[in-house]
Amino acid sequence: MRAFRMLLSFTLLLAISPLWGTTGSTVSVDWISQKITSTARAAMEFSDQGIPIDPESGSAISINRGRINASREAREKTVEDIVSALKRVRVDEEHRIDDLIREDDELQRKLYRMIHEKTIHREHPVDFRTSACRAELNIPAIIPALPFQYPQEAFPERIDMPLGTYYSSVIIDARRTGVRPMVLPSLYNEDGLEIYGRNYVDIRYAVRYGLVTFANSVKEAMNNPRAGEHPYYTVALKSLKGNPVLAEKDVKKIFGNNSTLAELRKCRVIFIIKKSSAEHVER
Repeated sequence: MRAFRMLLSFTLLLAISPLWGTTGSTVSVDWISQKITSTARAAMEFSDQGIPIDPESGSAISINRGRINASREAREKTVEDIVSALKRVRVDEEHRIDDLIREDDELQRKLYRMIHEKTIHREHPVDFRTSACRAELNIPAIIPALPFQYPQEAFPERIDMPLGTYYSSVIIDARRTGVRPMVLPSLYNEDGLEIYGRNYVDIRYAVRYGLVTFANSVKEAMNNPRAGEHPYYTVALKSLKGNPVLAEKDVKKIFGNNSTLAELRKCRVIFIIKKSSAEHVER
């Protein structure tokens, strides 16, 4: 009788638990926060008699084991989604992650290991039968795994640079150009010479903040802690291979002070981009 009452109660709980949204997942790439976020749900499986069963073997299991299985399934799904989204992320003007993986089997192993080490998971129950997981991966965290060098070269020298003003950062409004968010973006002058990029930065800062911080508005950029107290603001002339091109007058002001260049080496560069670009994953 006691077993019957337990089975009846168990069946009633299943009946009143919400069935909608108990499985599935979503994933997003947000360049403003520089995070790939995935949320997933998974539910316990039951026999026709209302007994929890193992999804692989079909054998009866305890409620606790069923919840553990559901939680694990939700967690695994978030990882799958993050991997899938990351493959479509643009690395630079020539490559997406997927392009690099196809060329380098070792990179795939490095990235998978990095994802498992750096992804933060938060798991919680949704209802009696369903578990959920939210996972976040900081995009800059993958930089050490990429097949590139970061030699910290000296910035391009100019003999015509006047003694300039110190700026705590450089903010570039690129909303009217074709600038796209990337893991390893660059800056170019009017002659097409790269004046900022992975060859010049300190990778310790790149891994933590990204080569570039992205914003959707001037106010958002100015209020970002990376801007500092005295940022230099300018508007990009155009884009070159998806990166901003700066006017000669801007280059002179930025490169006229060694302390400003020291801030650039610490990745204190902010691109203002369209909101649609900040949430876009190339396919």
